[in-house]
Amino acid sequence: MNKNFHHSSFTVINPCPPTPFQDNYFYLIYGISVFTHLDEELQFKWLDELKRICRPDAIVAMSVHGGVPKKRPEMEVMLRDKGFADMKGNKTFLFNQIEDKDYYRETKHSREYILREWYRYFQVIEFIYQGLGCQDLIILSP
Repeated sequence: MNKNFHHSSFTVINPCPPTPFQDNYFYLIYGISVFTHLDEELQFKWLDELKRICRPDAIVAMSVHGGVPKKRPEMEVMLRDKGFADMKGNKTFLFNQIEDKDYYRETKHSREYILREWYRYFQVIEFIYQGLGCQDLIILSP
């Protein structure tokens, strides 16, 4: 990887916080298709960790799945009632190295949920509906 990305470094981190990074370390943090697979408790732990490691003037960009779950209609009621829907994902084979077999989730977030729940960690600068094709893009600031 380093041969293609000069002046870069890469670190493997654990699937659950904390990370090895110091406070106020990053100017930019992005996560594509991460919060789409975390249960609610772990989501809040990661938001707290991201807030810790980002600088006060940082930009944080995260994607979420929004909208009505087409393949799993049983999630529709959860999404409508709470703004957050969570079920065990069906691609757990991708995460065989993780001991917790319930780690990989399929989650959906409504815009209202993001604005209501994520404000404890970040200011929502922009919510871009389907900003990444099938995923909504959330631009945040500490």
